[in-house]
Amino acid sequence: MLAHNLQNDFCANLTYYIKSVLSSKSFIEEFKTIPSAFTRQRKLSFADLLLFLARPRQQSMASELRVFIDQCRDSDRNFPDLDDSSIFKARSKVHYSAFSELNQRCINFAKNHSQLKLWNGLQLMCVDGSTLRLPDTGDISDFFKPQSDANGSFSGPPLARFMALYDPLNEICLSADIDNTSLSEIKSLPSLSWNWGANQLLLADRHYDAFWLFSWLSERHVDFCIRLKLDQRSIIMDFLNSGLTERVVEFHPGRSARSRCRQHGVSEAPRSLRLIRVQLPDGSIEVLATSLTDNQQFPAHLFKDLYHQRWSIEEKFKQYKCLMQIEHWSGKSAATVFQDFHAKIWASNLVAWIAAAAESIVQKKCANRTLKYKINYAHAISAFKQYAVRLFHSNLNIRISLQRLYKVFADNLSAIRPNRSNPRNHKPYQREFYPAYKSAF
Repeated sequence: MLAHNLQNDFCANLTYYIKSVLSSKSFIEEFKTIPSAFTRQRKLSFADLLLFLARPRQQSMASELRVFIDQCRDSDRNFPDLDDSSIFKARSKVHYSAFSELNQRCINFAKNHSQLKLWNGLQLMCVDGSTLRLPDTGDISDFFKPQSDANGSFSGPPLARFMALYDPLNEICLSADIDNTSLSEIKSLPSLSWNWGANQLLLADRHYDAFWLFSWLSERHVDFCIRLKLDQRSIIMDFLNSGLTERVVEFHPGRSARSRCRQHGVSEAPRSLRLIRVQLPDGSIEVLATSLTDNQQFPAHLFKDLYHQRWSIEEKFKQYKCLMQIEHWSGKSAATVFQDFHAKIWASNLVAWIAAAAESIVQKKCANRTLKYKINYAHAISAFKQYAVRLFHSNLNIRISLQRLYKVFADNLSAIRPNRSNPRNHKPYQREFYPAYKSAF
């Protein structure tokens, strides 16, 4: 009960904080694109616009706006009549970075006012990339290149590189951005907006096996655990042939690695890293490289479960694409794509913070059950869309609104069934979402 009260206080304080930021004149001045915008009392305020754009969307803009207005009026707020053209005009006056800045401020607020879950005193972070399909318009194609075949002919709509830095224990996206697919995942990592430093542990797959990245992270005092490619270094082959579970080895950069170190402005000096052998249930072997060389404080047997935490970011990408429907763009310009993207990242984090506060209720409710249960994230997103207006617009006490939302979250659970696995099916993704033809439900 104490844990729930603390989390409830945090969510309530976070809601008050968000409301204060969105109504702050300095925040509005910083992120509006036209000096004269939002200086007078209009039907649609700056805060209303951002809250509306952050809602998960399935329907047309007009249909979503009607639902939003009805929810505001149900919350005892006298909200004016608007049409979708009001949204399109207003959103052009707000820079998309307002959402990324708001997300970062909320993350800093959570760091200072809540108890973060840590792994042996370290904050876990997973990094990975994916792609997003974009509307095939001239404005977007100027920024995000369309797909092309081996002959250079266009073969599909534009794609964006989706990069994310994710905290798997607290289920929060720490930083995210989209860029042209010509920039690889590993080269996109340094451009992510994040305060790198001590007491952080980065988990990454084989795409991030690079000497320059080991140096880049080490110079920022960030620990890491990265899966290595097995056939590119003789020291890895020697380690595999030795049969040892772990070994500390010295990595020396080759000619290509030294060149990349110079490109990224990091040291070319050799790095001592610890290799750890991990055997999977199917008998295959993985080799992890980590900067955590103290085998007393961090025994080798911990790293199999530690690296498994990286899979959380793969599940998060699935949530963004399938549940948050991040590829349901509400416009045909690059600016609206950036707005939609960062708005949904922020909204997803809000759902995660509220779900964390409801977790103690779930544990109490399921204490005598055989299986463990967790909040159904799909239903949580739907409930957030329905009840979020009450948090920010209702005359009710925010804590009362939050308690109602916790109950809705806790009433819809999914069982956690251990040791379930299914083979990955790498079929091409064919479905496209057209802004002009959204689903009507």
